[in-house]
Amino acid sequence: MSVFIYLTPALTALGLHFFVRGERLSPLQWLGVAIAFLGLFLAFAEGFFSGQRTWASTTVLIRATR
Repeated sequence: MSVFIYLTPALTALGLHFFVRGERLSPLQWLGVAIAFLGLFLAFAEGFFSGQRTWASTTVLIRATR
């Protein structure tokens, strides 16, 4: 479960980039997100295959709707 809690900020940043016009990522921010995913993958690789869903989609849904 902790894997998904640590993934939430990076997934939220990606979701907001695509669904909220004012939340676009700059190239340097994209690099930061990529490094964050790499670090999380290396630290928690076995957790990615458990079949659990992440919570980032909830935050993106709330921010993307009126």
